[in-house]
Amino acid sequence: AKLVPILIFILLVGIAFNIKTFNLDIWGDGTELGSIFDQVKGTMLVTLWAFVGIEGAVVLSSRAKNRSDVGKATVTGLVGVLVIYILISVLSLGVLSQEKLAGLKEPTMAYVLEAAIGPVGATIIMIGLIISLSGALLGWTILASEISYLVAKDGAFPKAFAKTNRKGAPVGALLITQIATQIVAGIALFSAQTYLVLSSIAGICALLPYLLSALYSIRTSREERNRKMLLFSVIASAYSIWLVYASGVWYIVIAALVYAPGILAYALAEREQQRTGMSRYEWIASMILVVLAGVAVYGMVVGEIQL
Repeated sequence: AKLVPILIFILLVGIAFNIKTFNLDIWGDGTELGSIFDQVKGTMLVTLWAFVGIEGAVVLSSRAKNRSDVGKATVTGLVGVLVIYILISVLSLGVLSQEKLAGLKEPTMAYVLEAAIGPVGATIIMIGLIISLSGALLGWTILASEISYLVAKDGAFPKAFAKTNRKGAPVGALLITQIATQIVAGIALFSAQTYLVLSSIAGICALLPYLLSALYSIRTSREERNRKMLLFSVIASAYSIWLVYASGVWYIVIAALVYAPGILAYALAEREQQRTGMSRYEWIASMILVVLAGVAVYGMVVGEIQL
């Protein structure tokens, strides 16, 4: 249901595509966007946000009937989304100039299609957007709670996250993650740049686990002498490091502010599991997080960081 309006958009915008409009200042030299390198760097966090959640099939793999379906679902989802994003982005540049596209209100797809076929185009996309948001709300509710639940089962989160009902649903994780969601939604009401800022923060927060996973994969690939996996792991690590650089220092310190409360959750889990507590390296990492979180708070107080 959500893909139908997108496919309609691709078809109709493809018909309305104007090569002259597409070629108009194709490299952005006549704008204030900077060099091609700067333009690519500036879109990295937005691009990352577009693909956050691609690991969803892996997160839910413990509930899959067939483990082989997990890999197929991940690759199929990635390729499908990639093709759709490329078509939407490229075809839109053949309908409106970069300046006009940049000045459109959200959702931009609606106004691009409106420019191509008239007001009915915006209506089609708005209907699709409602369906899409409903599906995203359900999907992300499941994903966020499942991640917390699995971590709690491994003993790295407090036991409250691992509580389930008779249907096997992680009610503890669902409750806690949804409280956090409502807090973020409340922040969004007062944010000057709601979508862009929150999506960038979410992107950088997701990026750090991606980077750590890729680096750990290098280690395991070398131990197992798996050259193919080692190659993929090195590429993934290099890409993740590039994204950290492209995101900028302020988003990194904001991510630390989001992560810092997790230290308390981890310390509580250590106590519940009756372990010896955090290691020296974990203490060092925690102190770095706290310092960076303090920098983020200071930046918001003096106005260097604006949400």
